[in-house]
Amino acid sequence: MNPPILPGRHVSFYESVLGFGAALLEYLSAPITMEDLWDQYQACCEDGTYPVRFSMDQFIQTLDFLYLIGAVRLSEGGLLCYDSHQP
Repeated sequence: MNPPILPGRHVSFYESVLGFGAALLEYLSAPITMEDLWDQYQACCEDGTYPVRFSMDQFIQTLDFLYLIGAVRLSEGGLLCYDSHQP
């Protein structure tokens, strides 16, 4: 089941793609591989820092969403980067 993009009456911010995407953006202070980003997220689930577990498919869906809205990009080396250049 895919998480909703926006939080709502029965969906907390952390359970939405928007909330999960915001959490992932916090890890993008430096370029990172998708695998390392996934590992950081998993570590946050393990220590209770992030309260919701998402599947790998939902992780990819959230990265797709961030790419579509222009929040992330891939570097020439294939690393995920926070894209601060807005048109």
